[in-house]
Amino acid sequence: MEAKERPWDFRWSDLKEDHLIADDVLAKMQQRSREFLADAHSSMLGDKEIYEFVYEPYLRDHSA
Repeated sequence: MEAKERPWDFRWSDLKEDHLIADDVLAKMQQRSREFLADAHSSMLGDKEIYEFVYEPYLRDHSA
């Protein structure tokens, strides 16, 4: 979808040289990873939430 919307961002063959293409592809992948990880980390549960929603119900259900 992105390549259709912004084909100029995906014209690596215009760079001509393999090392330039590789550098640009890796830089864009790293940028995407940083953006994704920032979003993913902001939505992660903390230790308190995990304890409340996982551990406490488990203890309640498995207590003798």
